[in-house]
Amino acid sequence: MTGYPNEFRELPLLLRAYTQDDGQVDSKLIQDGDAEAIIDKFFADPEVAYIHLSDGESGCYYARIERAEHT
Repeated sequence: MTGYPNEFRELPLLLRAYTQDDGQVDSKLIQDGDAEAIIDKFFADPEVAYIHLSDGESGCYYARIERAEHT
């Protein structure tokens, strides 16, 4: 998948950014569907290796978001 799923836009979501060594760098609760801006902000930090996407209310894990490989 290369785009943000439309099915998630109406959900309250928690994004957590992590280092390559699994240390948490930042987190943000998204309630307005504008996750792409936060994802871009997190990946602007070179320390961030991946992001976990979870439900903002129940905490259920949905996905891991990784940096795109540029070829």
